[in-house]
Amino acid sequence: MATEITTSGSRRKAILREER
Repeated sequence: MATEITTSGSRRKAILREER
């Protein structure tokens, strides 16, 4: 579960940067 939260944060940051 802890890994899922870290992956979600890292993936969200990448998506936000790519969308921008």
